[in-house]
Amino acid sequence: MAVTEVAPSAFESAMPELMGRLRRRTLINIRWIALVWQTLTILVVRYWLTCELPVLPSLAVIGASVALNVAATAQGRPNSALPDREASLFLAYDIFQLSALLFLTGGIANPFVLLLLAPQMVASLVLSGRRTALLTGMTVVCIAVLTVWPYPLPWPQSVPAESADLTYRVGVWVAMTLATVFVSAYVWRVAEEARKTTAALAETRLALAREQQVSAVGGLAAAAAHELGTPLGTIVLAATELADDLAARCPDAGDLHADARLLVNEARRCRDILARLTRDPSRDVDDSFERLTLATLIETAARPFSQPGKELRLEVAARDASRPPLAPRRAEMVHGLGNLLQNAIQFARTCVSVRAEWSKEDVSIVILDDGPGYPPGIIHRLGEPYVSGRSNGNGTGSGEHMGLGIFIAVALLGRTGAEVRFSNVRRGGAHVMVEWPRERFEERV
Repeated sequence: MAVTEVAPSAFESAMPELMGRLRRRTLINIRWIALVWQTLTILVVRYWLTCELPVLPSLAVIGASVALNVAATAQGRPNSALPDREASLFLAYDIFQLSALLFLTGGIANPFVLLLLAPQMVASLVLSGRRTALLTGMTVVCIAVLTVWPYPLPWPQSVPAESADLTYRVGVWVAMTLATVFVSAYVWRVAEEARKTTAALAETRLALAREQQVSAVGGLAAAAAHELGTPLGTIVLAATELADDLAARCPDAGDLHADARLLVNEARRCRDILARLTRDPSRDVDDSFERLTLATLIETAARPFSQPGKELRLEVAARDASRPPLAPRRAEMVHGLGNLLQNAIQFARTCVSVRAEWSKEDVSIVILDDGPGYPPGIIHRLGEPYVSGRSNGNGTGSGEHMGLGIFIAVALLGRTGAEVRFSNVRRGGAHVMVEWPRERFEERV
């Protein structure tokens, strides 16, 4: 049996939204931690160590970052992977904001200047060479400004000259300790996410490859039909001559004559089947394998996961007078919906309801089960790798891939232009909404 191998380049082009390693939520959370520490440091230095510090300008810089973080959180899609451009803007702002705080508190003489290396190290880890070089140049310029034009380093009031050196040494020690811990945690968190995403992409590659084997059957069948056409034509010709000779020489051999004619008819039927297999399916948009109705798409995706005692109720309806949509049979769409339906069937008590609707503008599929639903604490994280949606009752995750089922579904359906949303219903059960713009749903690839 021939094995079809999926080229890595084809996989990567099919999954562009996963190729960025930084997620919006990661940078937002790290920024919150940094802002809390910056605020505490400003207040402690000013009111406990009684240093002459420009508190209001410093808190204004921190407040601007708080407002930006709130705005970034309100944009939604916290689990989405950031493209290089957006990730570089995040990191560039962090460099600028920290430089502004250091400018107000002593510049290059401030021991916390080491923290400027944190966003720069992350940029080197996850961004392209060009964007890393731009951020490196920005950091170098900021360091030069902090060296030449900073506010003076604040000192506690009435510090004797002989104790100034000791105070500065203690400050350097505290700053180095905190900076080391923060930079290590910062880079580790980003690297850990990169490792998880890389592993999840490998699982997704395998899942997509398995589904693509179905599409490869068509090519194998066409090749087989081409190779078998000539010998089958010879069989039809020989069987026809044999039947004619048998009818002429043995007119009384009724059973033998019927068998010969049956052999001719079945050989011709095989030839017709092979002829249909050799047709180019891309030229026949009504082909039942190449183009699927909404009902057929859902049934195809759900069929491998049916379970005794669990009913799948399917309802298809139009929201306007537009014609029913036809979807190309895409591995990403079939496997992505299959993962969501598998999860619903696995945790349903007795029934899974699927409602598909369409209009001139969009196509939507709603999956509702009567199971326990998703834990409220993780609904906002569904779609991240290695986040299990539900428990099997014994503490284990929701799928054999340790929480990768939903990640794979969201990733593959996102490739087809779909947006996936998760929620719970009040009476119990999980609710999944998958929605496409109609032109993307019917788009041929």
